[in-house]
Amino acid sequence: MRKLLLGSTAIVAIAGLTTAALADVSISATSEFSMSSQESTIAASNGTYNAVDSEVHFKFSTQTDNGLTVGYTTSLLSDADAGGSTAATNIDESYLTISGGFGKLVLGGVDSVGGTFAVTGDDLVAEESKAGVGTSATISTNADLAIGINDNIKVSYYMPAIGGFNAGVSFEDMGAAATANTQTDITTFGASYSMDLGGIALTATAAKALQETAVGTSDNEANNTAIKMVRGPLSIIASNGTYVSGAVENRSSSSVGISYKIDDAMTVAAFSNNNTDTADGAEAYDVSGAELQYVIAAGLTAVINYEDFSFIQGSGGAAAADSGSNTKFTLKAAF
Repeated sequence: MRKLLLGSTAIVAIAGLTTAALADVSISATSEFSMSSQESTIAASNGTYNAVDSEVHFKFSTQTDNGLTVGYTTSLLSDADAGGSTAATNIDESYLTISGGFGKLVLGGVDSVGGTFAVTGDDLVAEESKAGVGTSATISTNADLAIGINDNIKVSYYMPAIGGFNAGVSFEDMGAAATANTQTDITTFGASYSMDLGGIALTATAAKALQETAVGTSDNEANNTAIKMVRGPLSIIASNGTYVSGAVENRSSSSVGISYKIDDAMTVAAFSNNNTDTADGAEAYDVSGAELQYVIAAGLTAVINYEDFSFIQGSGGAAAADSGSNTKFTLKAAF
């Protein structure tokens, strides 16, 4: 990714300031345009559609006299429909980092440690669409953490790596509006361990999120475990996920992904996700797909993705059963 680096001297000169040196600034952007064609047993879901998703990222960093690294990052969604935004410009993430020998502290609106330590098979696929699940369906679409991964304000701590081991914890305080009877604070834990086994880079990961609920009821709980193996151009991930919310939700998911880098320009990948919810009868969602990524030039990549999906309606939602396929072409640019 090409970045525009602004030195502190230039910033001071432009601003006409005479104060001490300011932080280094990195500005980058991404833009994606996609065209999809979907075949579905639901007539209203058939057809083609386009989508765009663009972001601008600003990163600031500086070193303190006592050796700490202080950073600030903010990302702007520049499309009205990106991430559910209704405005032409919307803050996606905004957070402060402080790191040193003690580890790293992250404060603000960004994913919990689950975004780092929760791993799924479809992480090896760039542009999965997860088509075929109605908006009222109560089922997971992959093995990721069902709670705790969001851009709400939270506090996260990552310990310094010890050998191949790393871990972290996040706490999301829902504030004064969450009274003792309706508390919904979220605590997320994560850890990973990496090793080399005869030329195979092996990483095991685990993540857990606990969400408080009304007094006298069981907390909501989400879990993710995964193993990733990398040998040269070949990467494989196998993962499992669960989510339990009292007697309302009891989801179980498994996900497998594989990718192979043919050369510097071309990568092929495939994945399969299987998801069930026993609390909602026989509700199930299965999706599998294959993908080709081709680097046209530095910073410009084309992705073709094909998926087959099947959704079985359960007893807990109004979404209709559906099955079919989705073909998607995406052009990705990075600046």
